[in-house]
Amino acid sequence: MSDVRQRILVPGKMNQRVLDRLPDHFDPVFIAATDPALVTAELSSSVAGIAVQGKIPAEFVDVFPKLEIIANFGVGYDGVDAVHAAERGVMVTNTPDVLTEEVADTAIGLLLNTVRCFPVAEQWLRQGRWVKEGAFVLTPLTLRGRTVGLYGLGRIGLAIAKRLEAFGVSIAYHTRTPREGLAYTYYPTLKSMAEAVDTIIVIVPGTESTRRTVNAEVLQALGPQG
Repeated sequence: MSDVRQRILVPGKMNQRVLDRLPDHFDPVFIAATDPALVTAELSSSVAGIAVQGKIPAEFVDVFPKLEIIANFGVGYDGVDAVHAAERGVMVTNTPDVLTEEVADTAIGLLLNTVRCFPVAEQWLRQGRWVKEGAFVLTPLTLRGRTVGLYGLGRIGLAIAKRLEAFGVSIAYHTRTPREGLAYTYYPTLKSMAEAVDTIIVIVPGTESTRRTVNAEVLQALGPQG
């Protein structure tokens, strides 16, 4: 049985734990960026896989005639032209579910920070203003009675919704089609949901189809207190 290891290219930055483990299974090669000018002829003809954290343009993929796989270190693969890779017969992988719970936690943290002004209150304390000027003012906003609209209801959206339930807020959502078996209110358009909620949390992929969908019209529908 051959012990020849597949050559894997790592262009740019990569998670340190991945870097530590790659030599145990592959023959890794490192370059500074996804720049075709950095690829030698020998490297071009020998790379079977690319491990990437970030964007990888189609023209960079085309430099490697023997490429079999692009392993993207991330939940999404927005930065990889998956259609072009498929046309080349190159598999594209990602790491779904790895960060679902963490991203949902972060979304709730950002919501609380926004509504209750926790970062501002922290600075008030750290700057010594609590002692000099008294307690930080009571924030005018609260989660009580608030309706949160989720733009997108995939794995992360559902995890956020589950957490929101614990806060007792009303939950609405907008997706291309309604999902069965959910008690949340569905809105067929983003604007109609914006008109009915106080807060919108966006959890959709950053693609051409979603670009600028949260526009001035939607923000106006959300209102000045949204």
